[in-house]
Amino acid sequence: MKSRKVLAASVLVVLAVLTVTYLFVRTPESVTGLVQEQRTRRFSYPRGQSWSYRLEYHADSRVRLSTVASGNGSEVGGKVDLVGRLVLRGLGQKGENWRVGLSLEPVQQHSLQVFGQELLPDEAAVRSLFHGREAMLEVGPEGDVLSVSFRPEDPSLYKNTVQTVLGELQVVLRQGEQWAVSESTARGRARAEYRLLEEDGDRVRVSRSRVGYEQLVGLGQGGTVRVGSSWEAAVEGGVLEHLEGEERVERLGEDGRPAGHMRFALKVVRESETAFDTAAVATLEQGAQEKLPPGRLVVDPLARKKMLDQQVAGLTAEQLMAVLRASVNGGVFPDHNHFLLQATGLLEREPELCAKLVELFGQPGTDVRGRAVLLDLLAGAGTPEAQAAMLEALSTPQARGDEQYHMLLSRLALVQEPTEATVDFARREYEKSQGAVHTASTYVLGATAGALHRNGGADQARAAVQRLVEDLRASDASEQQMHLLLGLGNAGVAEHTPLIASYAQSSSEEVRRAAAKALRKVPSEQSQQVLLGLVGDEASRVQVTALDTLTRFKLEPQALVQLRDEVLNGQLDPQSYGSLVTLVEPYLAQEPAVRDVLEYLLTQDKTERSLRTRIHNLLET
Repeated sequence: MKSRKVLAASVLVVLAVLTVTYLFVRTPESVTGLVQEQRTRRFSYPRGQSWSYRLEYHADSRVRLSTVASGNGSEVGGKVDLVGRLVLRGLGQKGENWRVGLSLEPVQQHSLQVFGQELLPDEAAVRSLFHGREAMLEVGPEGDVLSVSFRPEDPSLYKNTVQTVLGELQVVLRQGEQWAVSESTARGRARAEYRLLEEDGDRVRVSRSRVGYEQLVGLGQGGTVRVGSSWEAAVEGGVLEHLEGEERVERLGEDGRPAGHMRFALKVVRESETAFDTAAVATLEQGAQEKLPPGRLVVDPLARKKMLDQQVAGLTAEQLMAVLRASVNGGVFPDHNHFLLQATGLLEREPELCAKLVELFGQPGTDVRGRAVLLDLLAGAGTPEAQAAMLEALSTPQARGDEQYHMLLSRLALVQEPTEATVDFARREYEKSQGAVHTASTYVLGATAGALHRNGGADQARAAVQRLVEDLRASDASEQQMHLLLGLGNAGVAEHTPLIASYAQSSSEEVRRAAAKALRKVPSEQSQQVLLGLVGDEASRVQVTALDTLTRFKLEPQALVQLRDEVLNGQLDPQSYGSLVTLVEPYLAQEPAVRDVLEYLLTQDKTERSLRTRIHNLLET
C-alpha cells in the first residue's frame, strides 16, 4: 500500500476539486535563473519599486465519482474566474535573496464555485477576501521562491489564491536553447519543457509545455492520462513582463470513459512600474509571520472537517479497532479499499487514535505483516501525529527485535509530507545501522529528505541529502555506491544530477543501472543524454532500466533520431525490445524515426511473437 495513493479514487477526487477550487499550486522544486553566454541574468526586485499587472485566471474541474458499492457515479467539480490587478513590490534583500510583496486588488470579475455554490457572490465578499492583504515572498536570485508568508488572520481562500497565482507566475529560465524541469502543480509533479524563442539584450522570451505528470493526484487512479499544455512568457530586466497560456489534464477511466479533467488558463501583462513609499514595509514584515512553502495547500478547518466526515463515512473508533484486531495480520480487510479510505480519514480526524495503533503494534499477537499494515495506515494518514506514532512504533522492542525491521522501517518512505522529526529519525537510523537496515535507511533518508526539500524544509533536507552525497563520493565499493545512488534518486534533488550522471561510466553493471534509475525524478537535458547513452550499454538490465526511466521524459525529434541510431547499431539486447516499444509508441505519429525503430525490430529473429504482433498493430500492417 502506497501512502495516500492507496486511498480510493473518490477522496482524491474531492481533494482535487478543493485543490482547484482553492487555487492550490506548488511551485517548481528547483528553479534556475536566467543564464546566457558571457552574461548571467538574475531576477531583481529593488526595494521601493512596484510592478502592476493585469491578471486573468480561469479554471474548471469536473470529475466522475464512483461509489464503492454500486460502481455508479456522479460528477463533482468547481469553477474559477478572476480578472483584476496583480501587484509585486520590491521589499529589499535578505542576504542574497529578494523579498517581494504580492497583492491581488482590485478584482473586477470574480466567480468561485464549489459543487455549484458561489463563494464570492458579491463585491462585499470580494473586498473582504482581497482588500488590504499582501503576502510576502522570499525569492532567490535565480527566481526560485523559497517561502510565502501570510498574516495568521488571512483567510485560507486568500492564501490559496496567492499560492496558485504565484505557482503559475514562476518561469524556469536556464542556459541554452531548450531545457526540461520537474515542476509541482495542483495536479501533481509535472515534466515541463522550455524553449528559447527570442533573446534581445535583457529581454528573453520562452515557451513552456508540460508534457506529462510523474505523479498525478486528484483525478483518481488508473486509466490513461492526457495532457495538453501551451505557454509563452517574457522576462525583461529581471522581472516578468508577460505570461500567457492554458493547460488541460484529462484522465480516462479503466472503462475508457472520461473520468475527469482539469482545465485552466492564465494571462498576466505588465502595465506599469512605479516607486512607492517603503515606510510601511516594516509593518508587513512584522505581520506576515505564517511562513509556508510555496504552494502549500491551506484548507479551512471547517471545510476539512466536512471532507473528513465524508471520508470516514460513519466509521467509529471502536469499529476501527475491532476490524484491526480481527484482520490486521491477514493484511486484507472487509471491503478493503473502502475501509482503508475510512481508516486513514478517521486517524486524521481523531489523531489520538494513532496511539491505539501503536498499542496494537506492540502486542504479542500482532505479526510482522500486521505491523507493516499498521504502519501503512499511519503513513496513509500522514499527519504529524501519525508520523510521531510511526516513530514510536519503530522504536519499540517488538520492532527493533524483528529480523524484518528493515522492511518496517521502509514504510517511512511512504510519507508524502514528512516532518523534521521523521527526517531526523531516518538520518539517525542511517548513521548507526548496518546491513539490511542500513540499506533500507539509505532509501528512506533519500525519500523523506527529498520530500521535505520539496515541501519547503530546505536547510534540514539539504543537510540530510548532503550526507548521502558525501558518502557516495567517499565510497569505492560498488554495492554501497549502488544503494547511495538509489537513495539520491529517491531524493530527486536536481543539483545532484551531475554527480549521479558520473556513475553511468562505472565498471559495475549494478552501479550503472542504479545511476539510470536515480535520474528518474530529474528530467533534464543532461539526464536524457546520459540515459540515451546507457541504452547502448553492454548489459541488458542497464538498457532496460535506461529505457524505462526515459518513459518519464518527453523526447524531442533529435533525441528520437539519436535513439534510432543507437538501436540500428545493433547494441540493443532482445530483452530490451519490449521496453523500447513502450518508450517510442507515443511518438509514432510524430516522428518518422520511430517507424524505423519498429520496422527494424521486425527484422530481428529474436523478437518475440507477441511483440511482433504488437508492432504490426502499431504500424497497421
